Amino acid sequence: SSDVCSSDLLQMLAHFDKTNPRYGQIIRLSLSGMSIDDICITIGLKSSRGRQEINNAHDAVCDYLKLRHHKKNRK
Repeated sequence: SSDVCSSDLLQMLAHFDKTNPRYGQIIRLSLSGMSIDDICITIGLKSSRGRQEINNAHDAVCDYLKLRHHKKNRK
């Protein structure tokens, strides 16, 4: 979403590159505008498994953003 500035985005990608490189790859492909089917092909998963993994990556992004947001608000 547009409220995430580029440094936050780079930090998030670095986080996923360390913790779950496949999610990092999915997020990058997603951001580049690649279709779900093409992402599945690129990451080497069949469509149903690929879609599941893409959903997991998106959930992980939401969790990551919520955690960061929560930490910022507690200070």
